[in-house]
Amino acid sequence: MLLIQNICLQWGKEARGAKGENVRRRFPQAYPIEPQRVQEPVLVQNCRFYQSHQGIRAAIQKEQYLRGRCQYQTFVSVQSVNLTNLLISPGDNALEITFFYDERRSGAPVRRGHNKDYQNPDSPFYARDVCNETAFALSPGQYGRIVWNERRLDSDGIWYYQLHIYNLYNRAEETTTGALFTKREPDYLYSQLAVLY
Repeated sequence: MLLIQNICLQWGKEARGAKGENVRRRFPQAYPIEPQRVQEPVLVQNCRFYQSHQGIRAAIQKEQYLRGRCQYQTFVSVQSVNLTNLLISPGDNALEITFFYDERRSGAPVRRGHNKDYQNPDSPFYARDVCNETAFALSPGQYGRIVWNERRLDSDGIWYYQLHIYNLYNRAEETTTGALFTKREPDYLYSQLAVLY
């Protein structure tokens, strides 16, 4: 079973300065997950937060707040997971976790760099100058984290900013425990943090 915690923190122009950055540095990169039994091979907990000039909205540490801010979804296989810039492939004894820049779903800046499928004519990334690389491979019992950010335009042409955190746990059991992501540091950390102007 694969558990994914998909965290998104969004802020606008009013929270861009040094004061806002100091608040974001203290923003937790993992949260408790409600204990539950899962029938599908993949469970995703989606948590969204918003930062204003007053700080990150509400008391993010409180359990009742998390229940209101986090939603769960399941997937029938690791290949069917549909999260921005994330591809999961099963291997012999591990899950290969790939970070790629999705031009249709991602904001600025464009992520360029290593493209593991540049020479593969069967890949949608064939001969393209975009980031497409293995972040890490998760064996059973291992925990990895992907952190990336982006700048986007809203419908009124105003910039806003997002920090994304994917916590991934390759777990043998079919039940979850509350402190799964918070009781220890990840085994792997992959970062795609860019300077957002």
